[in-house]
Amino acid sequence: MTQVAESPNDTSQSVVPRISYVIARLERTVRAGINERVRPYGLTTLQYTTLSLLGARGRMRSSRAGRT
Repeated sequence: MTQVAESPNDTSQSVVPRISYVIARLERTVRAGINERVRPYGLTTLQYTTLSLLGARGRMRSSRAGRT
């Protein structure tokens, strides 16, 4: 859903997107960028994310990795 912002000095109305929409767009953009960079190495975005998590936090059980 969007909200309409009204300015007292402006007779036109501008649409202000909800924060959840903006965050979702940002997430898609970041994922696309990661995917583009890891594809030459035969990795998916999910595989890269998993490897990054393991690299940052060290060994962990799969159940903990799934919750993180």
